[in-house]
Amino acid sequence: MPYKTFLPVFLLFTSVAVNAQDKVSAFLNENAKVINISEGPALMDNYVPPLFNDAQVFAFGEATHNGKEFFLLKNEFFKHLVLNYGVRVFLLEDDPAACYKANQYLDSEALDASEVVGRLSFGIWRTEEMCALLNWMKSFNSTVAQDKQLVFAGIDCQSSRMYGDVILNLLKQHNIKVSPGKLSVLDECVQIKAGMPGLHDKEDDYLKKIDELYSDIVLHNGGNNQEVKLLFSQLKRAVQFACTPSPRLRDKLMAENVMDIKAATQSKCFISAHNLHVCKQAQVTPMGYYLSDWLNERYVNVGFDYGAGRLF
Repeated sequence: MPYKTFLPVFLLFTSVAVNAQDKVSAFLNENAKVINISEGPALMDNYVPPLFNDAQVFAFGEATHNGKEFFLLKNEFFKHLVLNYGVRVFLLEDDPAACYKANQYLDSEALDASEVVGRLSFGIWRTEEMCALLNWMKSFNSTVAQDKQLVFAGIDCQSSRMYGDVILNLLKQHNIKVSPGKLSVLDECVQIKAGMPGLHDKEDDYLKKIDELYSDIVLHNGGNNQEVKLLFSQLKRAVQFACTPSPRLRDKLMAENVMDIKAATQSKCFISAHNLHVCKQAQVTPMGYYLSDWLNERYVNVGFDYGAGRLF
């Protein structure tokens, strides 16, 4: 990952509208805090605000995805929230199916960190820092009971490419039976890409087939498997986005993925995404708007930006 020199700035977002430039500038000048990465543990003591106490979803943004320093800072906050605030879920701005293997790594001796990180959809996450995070999460899990273990998951909706393999492997793992012919929709979804001609007209058909497959699984296996249910909801959102792509829809679907994962895990969550997703207001309605609307004060969002420096 390219090295950057910059002075990180910590921002606790409120509902300030980003297009009100004077108000934004005044807000930033009043509230921004300069962070020295070398502070180590003291960093958390100095910069964790009281409103974290009642939060259920902590969303941490970054001004650019290509900044190692942002990622390392957010990791320190994540670890602090795990150890002191009961956070148990790390949610990444990446596709859920792509993150599935990484979550399995946390409880497996057969998988390699670099291998599962290499499966992530976005190359910006395929880094040594991501491997280190997963190794820390795995080490933590080895010291706690099952109900306290950490979960790694994705919340984006930009690709349905990996869902076929993940769902098929999960069905096999749980010995879940399916009627002949019903699985063909998974092969169709693997081929779907946002912007393909004619996709919009096929959206209802795709979603109907996905629902029929899921209903068949429930019918033949006497009830819902929580993992399967969650993956099917996420697959439907990926198909929705591919058929009708827009920034606003993407953020709404990401927010829905967050809420589904929170409900499935019954845990506090930490989101790592771009500032424009975690903020509460922007020119395009962001994920943070929906989460704030649904969770109120239980949603806390934090942003990181450059104070000084330049990219190399």
